[in-house]
Amino acid sequence: MKKVRETNNEDVLASPYQPVNMGGTMFKSLFQTMHEALDEMTSLVAGGAIEDQQRWLSSWYSLRQLSDECIQEWLRFEEKLSSTYELFEDEYFSCELTPEWQMHFQRGEGYFKLLMFHEAFYQFSTILEAFPNYTPAKLYSALCLIQLGESRQALDQM
Repeated sequence: MKKVRETNNEDVLASPYQPVNMGGTMFKSLFQTMHEALDEMTSLVAGGAIEDQQRWLSSWYSLRQLSDECIQEWLRFEEKLSSTYELFEDEYFSCELTPEWQMHFQRGEGYFKLLMFHEAFYQFSTILEAFPNYTPAKLYSALCLIQLGESRQALDQM
């Protein structure tokens, strides 16, 4: 496991099974505020209560600029995130399956395409017993569980 950051003298460790919570509420707050401002502006225009069109346009352009900046920063982060993929150990992301295990995977995919999610889940679970870090099987297993109404278990699967 790699150390992500220190908080109050405690190391926060990242692993592929325990994602680090980096404060998603921060973004929700920002976007909630942006939504509220735009809703207020829209209601003023719709109600005909807008006296200062120049002030309204200035506020609208400020929201547009903030939105564009968020998108640009997100794209920069995604690019950086993608470029760091090779730094992680391959065992977390993939492994080679032998022909026997490939057959299980192909069966699982076939069952999945036929909407036979119980049978598909069984095939992918069998693979994960031998190869617990095989990402495609983890993903398909989680998708099967979602289709079977087991969303919480699907989240744990990943």
